[in-house]
Amino acid sequence: MMIKVGGKIKSLRNKNDVTQERLAENLGITAQAISRWESGSCYPDIENLPAIADFFITDRDIRDIIIFINIAVIDIALVAMYYKMLIKMFRKHVLRRPYKKVKTDYYVEVEDDGSRNLTEQTR
Repeated sequence: MMIKVGGKIKSLRNKNDVTQERLAENLGITAQAISRWESGSCYPDIENLPAIADFFITDRDIRDIIIFINIAVIDIALVAMYYKMLIKMFRKHVLRRPYKKVKTDYYVEVEDDGSRNLTEQTR
């Protein structure tokens, strides 16, 4: 079961009756940033994770917060793996594409009627 970081923030916030504005004020960011995290359009900066955990910490929530931080780290690792895979594919298929050097000779053929034809011959 994969839990999204934004969903976990929203569930902790709702469980503790905390508004987006109050959480944002405590973290020193905007309420719009909290909204974007919860909608999944972006993730909290990794530097904010300890402050988020400190804001919500209670004895019964410690396990949830540890899971929350681990999931954020896993998500970051997955994104890094995805980009490494893309870079590897790019290098394999674009940068190291076998390049076949072709040498072409051009000849001018003069016909009996005086017309000229350009022909090319690839070696």
